Amino acid sequence: MISLFTCTTNFVQLKPTDWAYIAGCIDCDGSIIVRIVKQKESIGIRLVFTIQISQHLKQIQFLQNIQNLVGFGTVEPRQNNSNMGDWEVSRQDQVEYVAKQILPYLKISKHYCYSIFYLFIINYLRVIVLKK
Repeated sequence: MISLFTCTTNFVQLKPTDWAYIAGCIDCDGSIIVRIVKQKESIGIRLVFTIQISQHLKQIQFLQNIQNLVGFGTVEPRQNNSNMGDWEVSRQDQVEYVAKQILPYLKISKHYCYSIFYLFIINYLRVIVLKK
């Protein structure tokens, strides 16, 4: 388990202007998503965090450029036969890292980004309590 707000993975260090650009893309064409997933093996639930930028498939290269710049995430067309594709980050340490980097630059989605940190803490505390 990673320690909260201190990413242990070595991520590529981007310039602040790159993170500002990515934050603008998320504010305009992206989402910060928290899903509640029921655990099959137990009675509990799991929180799944995702940061996503969406574009028309004609602009899939743009999403691949974001993926190459950041160094992680997946770029895939949507499964519902739409003409859209997404760059998605769902691994918890990666979501936490991106959220920390874009937070100062977000305008519209800032409160969603704060909710990620709040829910990370709640989820972390819930896991600690359940393990005792």
